[in-house]
Amino acid sequence: MKKILLWLALVPFSLLFQTCSHDEAEHSVPGNIQFAFQVDGAADNGRTAETLVIPPGSNALISIKKHNGQIVYTRKPVEILSFGNGYITAPLALPWGGYYVTEFLIADDENNIIFATPLSGSPLASLIDHPVPFYFAIQADRVTHTGVQTISTDFHMPQAFGYASFDPELISPNLLLTTFVTNYEGGLKAATAHAYVLHGMDTVFDDMLGVKVNTVHFDGVATETYKLIIIRPGFAPYRRTFILEELQDELQGDPLAVVLDPALTMTAATTPGNPGFEFGFATWDILTPKTVRFDWGDGTTDSLVVVYQNDYRIMHTYTTPGEHFVSVTGDIQIIISFGNVYNLSGGNSLNLEHLGELRYLSVNEGPDRVNLSHNKHLESVSVQTTTVRYLDVSDNHALYDLHFYFDNTHFDVASFRKMIDDIHTSVVAHPRQGRLTIARDLAGTEYLQPLTLDDWQKLVDLRDTYGWQIYPNPVD
Repeated sequence: MKKILLWLALVPFSLLFQTCSHDEAEHSVPGNIQFAFQVDGAADNGRTAETLVIPPGSNALISIKKHNGQIVYTRKPVEILSFGNGYITAPLALPWGGYYVTEFLIADDENNIIFATPLSGSPLASLIDHPVPFYFAIQADRVTHTGVQTISTDFHMPQAFGYASFDPELISPNLLLTTFVTNYEGGLKAATAHAYVLHGMDTVFDDMLGVKVNTVHFDGVATETYKLIIIRPGFAPYRRTFILEELQDELQGDPLAVVLDPALTMTAATTPGNPGFEFGFATWDILTPKTVRFDWGDGTTDSLVVVYQNDYRIMHTYTTPGEHFVSVTGDIQIIISFGNVYNLSGGNSLNLEHLGELRYLSVNEGPDRVNLSHNKHLESVSVQTTTVRYLDVSDNHALYDLHFYFDNTHFDVASFRKMIDDIHTSVVAHPRQGRLTIARDLAGTEYLQPLTLDDWQKLVDLRDTYGWQIYPNPVD
């Protein structure tokens, strides 16, 4: 009896297994797609001109991707057959699933594009019912017929169809790209960055990447070579040279994941008459040789082997004037002092985030924003330039000396208030003596910005409770 019950219990599972196996076998059988269409000439007034004829020897060039974005075909040539008053493509085999047609073009026997389906959002897209991309589904062991509308290229420029050019070798890939950086817990997080794609001396893509899977779209030739460059302040630039079709084959529709390496970064700004860029740093005592690498942003690199504690002056001469993204990588944790940078650009051109052991800093020219909140061991900061308008010293619990040189007349008001509050909050939580010079003029008659009562009370507390020297001295 038990054997009978066991057999009866196994029957549903056996049937289920057979059903699943049968379904999987069905889905493993490919289906076919055929595209039926007529060819028309859309006039400029939006009306459709007389039906046209496709010359012998023409092919359809069809680009298809899976529903998940994976590229299946890029301008695959497919034979065109006459079908009643129109045309139909030869069957194209595809596995079971959902797909998108991303390009549908007709090329004559000399490979000239003579008809095209407009891209969605293009000027001609409104003249047809289904511009590309459009969806279709393949069923196993069945032929799917899908209608396509095309318009003659004799009446319109490629731009009206959404193309920069109808060069048959020119494709418009949608490369997927995500940029990652290392967070302070040691994991990876997606991050913004600036991406460029170069084709020889031409820039074919130039845009910011978001914290997401980004679409990098440009017109390119499948067999030609391109260079991808990704830049983010505080990280070494990413560079990759690739042949377009090889990269597409490698990715198979998946995103390219780029992990950026931490770095000290600066933006050099040189002129024909002043082509040099230089900066200085000092290291602490080391037991084994360390290597610091310099990428000058002009295609050249240098390296320095540090074998003992010393001060170093690093210099580079540019042959091409302009701005250059400079990155310093390698054993940068040995750097405890940094400054005296010459020909440093403005804006947010100095990123010290990854100098984790930095103790002493002098800012003598260039940026208007300096963020020091990640430099936890920083002790002394000398702001010698009047260009700095924003200084972030939050979470700097070792800082005991902050000195602004005189004549800084445009330091940001909100940043001034926050700087005083950050220093006061830190000293209350981590008591220490120190010195704060925040005078606008040598005589000490003005602060960088006028004090509020709250500012004054915090400066007085720093002076009277914690022994700080404040200049100008907050008088009662």
